Amino acid sequence: MATSNPQTHKVIVSRPQVGHIVSRQSPSSSSLNLKPQPANSRLSNQPGLKILVSLKIIQLPPLDISGKVKPNSPIFTTLTTIMRETNPLLRSAISALKPRPTALFVNIFGIAALDVVEEYHMLKYVFVTTTLPLALAVYIINILDKEVEGEYVDQKEPLRLPGCMPVRPDDVVVLLMNRTKHEYRVFLQVGLEIRRSDGLMVNMWEDLDTKMLKAMREEECYDTLPVYPVGPLFRPVEQSGLKSELLDWLDKQPVESVIYVSFGVSGKLSAQQITELAWVVESIISGVPMIAWPLYAEHKMNAVLLAEELRVVVRPKIAPTKGVVGREEIEMMIRKVMEDHEEGKAMRARIK
Repeated sequence: MATSNPQTHKVIVSRPQVGHIVSRQSPSSSSLNLKPQPANSRLSNQPGLKILVSLKIIQLPPLDISGKVKPNSPIFTTLTTIMRETNPLLRSAISALKPRPTALFVNIFGIAALDVVEEYHMLKYVFVTTTLPLALAVYIINILDKEVEGEYVDQKEPLRLPGCMPVRPDDVVVLLMNRTKHEYRVFLQVGLEIRRSDGLMVNMWEDLDTKMLKAMREEECYDTLPVYPVGPLFRPVEQSGLKSELLDWLDKQPVESVIYVSFGVSGKLSAQQITELAWVVESIISGVPMIAWPLYAEHKMNAVLLAEELRVVVRPKIAPTKGVVGREEIEMMIRKVMEDHEEGKAMRARIK
């Protein structure tokens, strides 16, 4: 993509599935988004996605990775494999660009792309789109790997990440649950590769957790890698102009009277757990903030940050991934955040 003005020309390499095209776009720069896709991809045009004028998207040719990963491989393994196998295509795409881009941005799945941009002497940045605890874990996982014996989940004491609250062993990222698996070794490699970048971008802001940011900038174990808080970034709500019965219904409800239940893109619950939830959700009708319900990926570390460090959510005593959370505990959590409970009042004050 050519441009006649002196704006920064950068490349954003998005992973397959839902990328971060909108949230990463800066109006002061000219961008090219290179989007790999698997051979069976149907992800070409996201409905309602508006691409800014200064962002040009190039879909890289589909890849067949059936011989590289098993059909039931974890999503982390699949995505990192796709991104690694994309390197030759990425190299060709970048070499054809005029003028040559000056910077490349990838997320942790696309860390292998750093090898390509070094050939073109481009700046390279890693963008962690979730919370800072995950960035901390990825960055110092190799230190933990050397210092901790045995499985992390079997440790008697909480794991301590410099600048971060202590993390209970069973709250670590799912990828760290079994150190003998291939995904864990890939995670270690990602941690090493991040140190080769020119900076780490995180989806948070200075006032959210100054202690963590200070640690990443000053603690010796982080090698003083530049850390840039660029959040909060989120996909804006688009006004489609279409009438929605759901939104009409919501508009008629009293303020702070609706519970919104969301389990994320990949979340799923057993029929028994849904029944336990439904009994309570239908019976309690006043108030709002939030209950953390960690299911996969880095959910549990996010829950630790929100419940124990920032204290803006409540969470179940038993991890939802380990068993059914009973209706009594669900009722207790909902009442705590929605009624005139002292803890709930303090939580609402903090989150507002």
